[in-house]
Amino acid sequence: MDYELIKMVLMALNMLMTLALWRFSVNDRKQRATAESIKELDKTVTKKFEEKAARLAKVESELRTLPSRDELIRLHERIDKEYLIINEKLERMSTDLNKNNKDTTLLLGRLIGQVDQMNEAK
Repeated sequence: MDYELIKMVLMALNMLMTLALWRFSVNDRKQRATAESIKELDKTVTKKFEEKAARLAKVESELRTLPSRDELIRLHERIDKEYLIINEKLERMSTDLNKNNKDTTLLLGRLIGQVDQMNEAK
């Protein structure tokens, strides 16, 4: 009877050891997967961080070349002055063209009148 009891106890211990080994291997796989996923996540975050840092450096270098607020104000003032000068020149040109148009119309009228007189005289 002792033999049967020992056999039964050994089978129970074998089963318990098998379950414990299975549980250990499952936990070990989970830890490895977690460690690997952490490494992957670290690589991904590092890569994205480097990309963002490169983009930020590019934007900062472009910002350095942009004019300051005072320079923009001076540019707008200069543009306004140039606009006024161009507008005055255009108004003078328009006035001159209108005057020339009137003069041309009067000359054409005189020429037509003289041609009519010459035709009547024939």
